[in-house]
Amino acid sequence: SVDYGPVFVQEPDDIIFPTDSDEKKVALNCEARGNPVPNYRWLRNGTEIDLESDYRYSLIDGAFIISNPSEAKDFGHYQCLAANTFGSILSREVILQFA
Repeated sequence: SVDYGPVFVQEPDDIIFPTDSDEKKVALNCEARGNPVPNYRWLRNGTEIDLESDYRYSLIDGAFIISNPSEAKDFGHYQCLAANTFGSILSREVILQFA
């Protein structure tokens, strides 16, 4: 099989989270293909998010999931970074807003 750097299959979209929603989580989607399989990191306002820093955060495949989203903590600009040994790519920047 041919080795190649990551290529986005899906990039995240802007999200407006309704604060009165019964849905208690928000998902920012990101998917890339590559060989070897890319790993994913997420940035908020240009800074890498430490997934261990907050129990509300999880990464499922490439998607960044925030449980119990809070405008005070989570509002901002997000980007997905997909990387393997052959390179890394940064998604477009999306905004998570609350309404």
